[in-house]
Amino acid sequence: MWPSPPSIQRLSEIKVPTLVVVGDHDVTDILGVADILISKITGAKKVVIHRAGHHVNMENPKEFDRSVTDFLNNL
Repeated sequence: MWPSPPSIQRLSEIKVPTLVVVGDHDVTDILGVADILISKITGAKKVVIHRAGHHVNMENPKEFDRSVTDFLNNL
């Protein structure tokens, strides 16, 4: 069962700090989804993890951990 209205149309309802994390080697579709999230969620921040694909936290755990910790510390 699909939500109605579709979730993409309700992203602007998100009112909490949001971090979008992607790897610079992920597929184009996922990078595009990250850009949509950033454009639709007010105040969302995007972090691109270098030398990582789709499994960012496993492919570059130190940079991932640093990015998430920095985000949380700045709330």
